[in-house]
Amino acid sequence: MRFGMVCRTSGGLFVSICIPDIRVAVACLCVCCSSLGAAELCRSTAWQDQPGVRLTSRIELERLVDLSAHTNGVEIEYATNVFRGKSVTFRLVHELSPDELWHVCLRMLHKEGYTLTRQSGERGLFSVVSLADAAGETLPASELESDGVVPGYQSVIVPLHRVAPEEMVKRISSILKPSNAIGIEAIHGIDGVVVQGVLEKVQVVLRIVNQIDSEQGEAGVDRVRVENRAAGEVVTDTNAVIQSLNEHTHEHFQSTLQASPDGKWIRVYGPVEEQRRIRELIKEADLPADLETRAFDPRG
Repeated sequence: MRFGMVCRTSGGLFVSICIPDIRVAVACLCVCCSSLGAAELCRSTAWQDQPGVRLTSRIELERLVDLSAHTNGVEIEYATNVFRGKSVTFRLVHELSPDELWHVCLRMLHKEGYTLTRQSGERGLFSVVSLADAAGETLPASELESDGVVPGYQSVIVPLHRVAPEEMVKRISSILKPSNAIGIEAIHGIDGVVVQGVLEKVQVVLRIVNQIDSEQGEAGVDRVRVENRAAGEVVTDTNAVIQSLNEHTHEHFQSTLQASPDGKWIRVYGPVEEQRRIRELIKEADLPADLETRAFDPRG
């Protein structure tokens, strides 16, 4: 008479074994139990000394999210069947710390069009949402969270000192196509932009924004009031003069000009040493046009 038994390996696999004799079966069962107990004990001890998880096979996204939540001691909510059975395959040769596992999980979610947003508390409750819905559930913050258990989708306010917000948006958009995973918008009323998107892309954009905004020369923001013409018209004429000077003279300006919504002020973003000369150009462009009077005879 043959006996069968199923053993669970340390890697989580179940193995079916066919044994011809009951005495051999009992002996094998004792060995398996003692080995399994020893393995779990060693794993528990190692976990306390140096927590880590090794991913060496295919794992469903749902299981990866659960594992990341359990390992980092946080709660994650998601709709049933939200991942529709999607899975990823790992062949890692080293163990992942809880922090590394969390960030690996975020990258895998982003690749599949999902992310994690924080719902409440310092560590709190996280939710799985689609990248298309993440922006509506994320409030802007003054700093980026990048270490430890952090949201996968973040929105960061970046103050600007020498580049106008609209100009910054234009420059970034020229090298980075906006999508659900990353975006940048000007903040009306203050000198800054909002960068929002998935963690790994926001980090890159923030570095580019800071690099553009901190080019050579001491940065500053100046405000010049216009008296005779609309600010938008003065900005257009002043920019034309600046372009001509840059092309045909030894003067090379780096400042950008922005008209205020009420048409009465012009903001100048750029090196402090350019401010006095830019003011002069703005005042010249703001001079009232000379009126020319001509006689008109309707009889021709």
